Amino acid sequence: MSPLLSLHQALQQFLAKHEQALPLNELIQQVLDTANEDSLTLLACLEILRASPKEQGAMPWLTLELLLIAWSAQYRQLSKRYTLSLISQCLVSRQRSLGGKTSRPLSQIIRVSQVLGESLWEGESLGRSLGKLTRYRYLAQGLELVAQVVHYQVQFLESAPHHKLRPLPRKLLIAIRTWPENDEVFPKLVAALEQQSALSFRIREQATAQTDQHKLLSLKQALLWLGPERSRELVLVTHFETHLNWPYFPLRDALLVRRALLASFIEGLQVSLNVELPCHPDLLSYLWIYDCWYQSDWNTYITWNRKYSVHQLPLQPLDWQPVRRKARSERATKLAEYWRLPSTLKQILLLNQAPDNKRVALTELAVIMTALAFEHGGELPSQWSNEIALRMNTLGITWREVRELMNYVSTTQHAYCPFEPIPL
Repeated sequence: MSPLLSLHQALQQFLAKHEQALPLNELIQQVLDTANEDSLTLLACLEILRASPKEQGAMPWLTLELLLIAWSAQYRQLSKRYTLSLISQCLVSRQRSLGGKTSRPLSQIIRVSQVLGESLWEGESLGRSLGKLTRYRYLAQGLELVAQVVHYQVQFLESAPHHKLRPLPRKLLIAIRTWPENDEVFPKLVAALEQQSALSFRIREQATAQTDQHKLLSLKQALLWLGPERSRELVLVTHFETHLNWPYFPLRDALLVRRALLASFIEGLQVSLNVELPCHPDLLSYLWIYDCWYQSDWNTYITWNRKYSVHQLPLQPLDWQPVRRKARSERATKLAEYWRLPSTLKQILLLNQAPDNKRVALTELAVIMTALAFEHGGELPSQWSNEIALRMNTLGITWREVRELMNYVSTTQHAYCPFEPIPL
């Protein structure tokens, strides 16, 4: 029997005070274990329970209610003690209601979960069930939390493809790292890359694009043409493009949008100012968000755009992360050292303010431009004027040139269009 159907049967036995009913603590733990099943969402559970041929019991929607409470507690990172209290209150109140004692718990999460679970079981649509609760202002916070949980499930769990991460083989990593110092490793590197079809094709394609030939270079020719450093960069970028593009969490989706903006801004500034960076803009932008991928706060926060007032605006425009615990590029710098990328990359990743260093100034200016395009619609807050002027003076670029590049990239990346009027 599946965990969901087993839980459903145990709950109905508890309500009926069946002799085989589980104790309350074991039943609550079974609810939490079922809520941790990756394949189960609210709508999926509803479909499975309705299709069950067995007797549904006196209160078949109770399973949906308790799972909603457990998911909400996980989503908001409530303490385990409070989570257990919410589930036990809901269970006990439902059991008492069958005996004629109607006592509704005070928790907004419980009240919203009960109404939503029962409405869905009775055949109402999800939108109508949530809309029915908007008239009750005293349930506003609970409704907002439960609605975010359901939205997250529909958008990021049910629609996201099942994508298993496949790390690169160890022998390939060792071969590509030791190739510059040991030419005897080169045949092993070619043999290892030939087994990675997507990666080898990307390397051949990039190398051919830098030549005048129309025929695709062989893998050996492409590696020799690109050289060790550029080949390592392509391996990393291809790996990131394959593995860092499945958000699963709402905030990560916006993080990938900012990464694409940053890469375009860095590339645009690099071309116009003729400043050489230690690696390709795409790789630099992926390393810039690499630590955020491992930060737990990026898995729980629901929104990115922060509503600033004049007094709340950060004095430092480089303070772009909307979470409490900031990622400090520690993993990214270790990754750069492991892959033997240029040592100057560490100073850029850590965003050490060095007014005379053009590489650091270019990256910091691109980060500021990303914040302006993503959070402020391209408008420069007056509090940031001195900071951005310091970087522009180092690079010898005017605000007009910065604004033109920002408008062009933002329009092509669909961040905003400065030439279209905002509809009223």
